[in-house]
Amino acid sequence: DYTISTWFKTSNSTTAHHPIVSQLATTPAYPTQTVGYLDHQTNFAFRIDTYGSNVWFTNGNNDGGWTHNTIQGTTAVTDNNWHQVVARVSGNVMTLFVDGVQNGSPLTRTGTYQTSSTQGVYFGITRNDNPSSDPFTYFPGSIGYTGFWARGLANAEIGALYRYEKPNYP
Repeated sequence: DYTISTWFKTSNSTTAHHPIVSQLATTPAYPTQTVGYLDHQTNFAFRIDTYGSNVWFTNGNNDGGWTHNTIQGTTAVTDNNWHQVVARVSGNVMTLFVDGVQNGSPLTRTGTYQTSSTQGVYFGITRNDNPSSDPFTYFPGSIGYTGFWARGLANAEIGALYRYEKPNYP
């Protein structure tokens, strides 16, 4: 079980896979990529996609292929205001929170998913799936405080964390 929280702001939703924070899998599907592509070879990733102006959280499967578990938020976050996003993984259930409130429905993970990685954590950068044209994608905005917990925080703790940190992000 684990929880990840990060603050960010952006007004840009024009290109795919805006990476906020991610960690490459220990044994990625494409080991020549030094920074994890945000789907099939990540341990975890927060991103904003062109499929909407909301945040996604991905937990990659440990199968060396293209499978992954992704939960998509329902709140637009590309309004150039600071937002806190939290992903809680508890057992097989992934839950996403935006600004201290559960966002969307929880997702039950399937497959043999990543549980840890020896790779570094990356902020605001990811490797593109077509590195010959442009090898990296960068987050077009600001990233603030990021925290990691080795347990699934309770809903009340996530709400309290948002209220405690919000004054730092007007």
